[in-house]
Amino acid sequence: MKIIKTIATVMIGFLISLILIRATDIWSSGMWHFKKSFLKEHDPALLRKVFKEELKENYTGDIEKDFDSFLISLIMEEINKKEAENLRIYNAFVSEEEMSAYQESGIQEAGKIYGESINENIYYIHITKFHKKESFKNLQKYIPEMKNHENIIIDLRDNTGGHFDSLKEISNLFLTENEFVYAHIKKNGKVIEEYYSKGEKEFDFFNVVILTNENTASVSELFILILKNHLDNVYVIGTPTRGKGVVWSISRFKDGSGYRFISDIMVGPEGSQIPEGGIIPDIIIEDEEKQLKEAIDYINSIMTQGGNPSV
Repeated sequence: MKIIKTIATVMIGFLISLILIRATDIWSSGMWHFKKSFLKEHDPALLRKVFKEELKENYTGDIEKDFDSFLISLIMEEINKKEAENLRIYNAFVSEEEMSAYQESGIQEAGKIYGESINENIYYIHITKFHKKESFKNLQKYIPEMKNHENIIIDLRDNTGGHFDSLKEISNLFLTENEFVYAHIKKNGKVIEEYYSKGEKEFDFFNVVILTNENTASVSELFILILKNHLDNVYVIGTPTRGKGVVWSISRFKDGSGYRFISDIMVGPEGSQIPEGGIIPDIIIEDEEKQLKEAIDYINSIMTQGGNPSV
């Protein structure tokens, strides 16, 4: 068993380099032939025993898939030795089933986006997920109603983030042209991507109140930074957000499985970054049932005083 691990470890350095350059087919050319030769020359029963012990719930019984999973698990172990403890969950092998479930759950969560009028002055929109094109598509039908209100409550509770395409489209609704939205940077400071608003602004609310909890994470947190930096009327109510300021990517294998790894750091306007302890609300309220009422009361009090907050 130790021999198998030792042989696999020889490949780790090379494979990590492939991960870092986002190679699309990790088993191409010589690596693919090595895998075939390795599986042919070793006792299948022994290999299955090793894979079953090491992979646990990720064990499939398919020796080729389990070889891939086993090797990627070893790679991620090495990578995680160099990562902060709170970030290690983002470096992992992802089974075919988990990959499918992730995609399906994203679509389902985006489908739960919901809006309604609280009263003639306040509109409530629950953005449940930033998922590819689905979130913006599901949000669009509420835009006419939202524009008929002077104030908005954006519920980001339990929104764990999602995709930057969705973030771009939704952020554009609040921003004028050529405002800095976000950047992806490497740990060494190298800028990978920058995005500026396209001048598709639809909203001009008197007050924007955002509801958060500990599951508000990643792109959702970045969305808060974007609005906070570009608008002077944004107020956050709830509990501190998760504090996930890294970007993780997924690369797929031919069999549908893949691996998830931290690739970049996300940066908002004015160089703002999501703090490790999360974004602290302007008003902290633990009881989620009271958070929406507090948001409504806050807006009503501000409107009574004349419109805009000073926070």
